[in-house]
Amino acid sequence: MQSRRLQSKIRISHTALELWRSQDLDNLKNYFLDIPTEFDEYTKRAMERGKRIHKSMEQLDLLDLSLLLGFNPTKVIKLEKEKYFEVRLFDDAVFVGYIDLYLEFKDRTEIIDWKTGKTYRSAYARQIQEYIQALRQSQDKKFRGKIVAIDENYTIMYTRKIVDGFNTVLSELPEVRGLYRWVKYNLIKK
Repeated sequence: MQSRRLQSKIRISHTALELWRSQDLDNLKNYFLDIPTEFDEYTKRAMERGKRIHKSMEQLDLLDLSLLLGFNPTKVIKLEKEKYFEVRLFDDAVFVGYIDLYLEFKDRTEIIDWKTGKTYRSAYARQIQEYIQALRQSQDKKFRGKIVAIDENYTIMYTRKIVDGFNTVLSELPEVRGLYRWVKYNLIKK
């Protein structure tokens, strides 16, 4: 049986791109073949904490979210939590991801990503930028992104706004094409 990430199309995600960028080919292969990764105890605990916080954020309603994030709830046209998206890039490649909080307003769409660590990483911004670049291929809208680091008590540790400053779409990035070719020639059974 073939991996779900390789059935009928090649599903490229932010995680796959980060593994490709770091040239961690063993874990990249495991990722595409759905082979579980072994984590140390510290990482396991951090991942469990992150899951708990994400689940609690999913329980918040529009008013709670507007108070926490500082937006006018009457201006929201559409709100989705844990929004799965899949955007065709080229050939049989699609970009996939989950947006923690998707807010659509009349003049823009905001993508919020919850983080649970105290330290900001540049990969967080890349993730939001990739989501914006992918969604721009299928929607003609203005996008804004925001990274919000939050703890179990709904205390915001930091926020980072990610502006849509790119004029490219994700399928034009060389690393996306490189990853696609690597998967195609190394993992797809002929």
